[in-house]
Amino acid sequence: FYNILINTNTSRADIAGDLIIEGDILINSSANLRIGSYAIYVAGNFTNSGTFDFNNSSGSLIFNGTSGTHTIDPGGAGFRKTLIDASGAIYQLQSELSFIAGVNNAPVLIVSGGTLDLNGNEILFPTNYTLFVDITGGTLEVDAGSSLRLGRDTRITNSGGVFKIVGTPSNPAVVNSLDPDVGDYYDYTQTGGTIEAQYYSISNCTNNGFDIQGGSIDAVNNFSNGVFS
Repeated sequence: FYNILINTNTSRADIAGDLIIEGDILINSSANLRIGSYAIYVAGNFTNSGTFDFNNSSGSLIFNGTSGTHTIDPGGAGFRKTLIDASGAIYQLQSELSFIAGVNNAPVLIVSGGTLDLNGNEILFPTNYTLFVDITGGTLEVDAGSSLRLGRDTRITNSGGVFKIVGTPSNPAVVNSLDPDVGDYYDYTQTGGTIEAQYYSISNCTNNGFDIQGGSIDAVNNFSNGVFS
C-alpha cells in the first residue's frame, strides 16, 4: 500500500498479516486499529488521532523510510516493540511516546539505521517491565527540551550507532529514570559507535554509569557543559 487512512466509526480494524505502507498512515479520531502479533512497516508519517491498540508484544512497528524527514505522532497510544530501520531518513516525534510493555529483558526500541529525533518530546519506559534499547546503527537523538526517561533496570547498548544527548544552554537534553525512588535505575554500555553529550542532564544511572568500552566520544560534544549525577 501507499497511503493508508483508518476511518472506522463503530468497529475496530484488526490487521491479519504484516502491513507494508510505502507512504503515510493516519488513524482518524473515531477510528481504532489493532496490530495484534503482526508487523506494520511505515516508510512515511505515522499519525494517530484515534485509537492505536498495540496489544501484543509479538507485534512490531517498523519505520523504514529511505530519505527525507518524517513524523511520528503516537497520539497518546502506548507502544511496544519499535524499530527505526531507515538509513537516509529522519523520524521526528510530535508528541510523547510511552512504551507500555514488551518482552522482559529484551529490546523494545531498536535503532539500526536513520535517525530517531525526540524533537523536544519525551520517551517514557514502564516501571513494571525491564526493557532494553539497542543502537546498532543510525542515531538516537535526545535534543533540547527532550527527555529519555527509563524504567526498571533498562539497559541502553550502543554497538555501532550514535547516541546524541545535546541540548542548549537554556534547555538541556535529559536522560534519567522514570522512578528512581523505587530503585528504577539504568545503565549505558558502548562497545562501538559514538556518544555525543553537551548541555545535558544525566542522572539515576546504576553504579556502572556510562560504560564506554569501545567506539568513541565525539570531539566537540564531549560531555562538556552538562550535569552528570
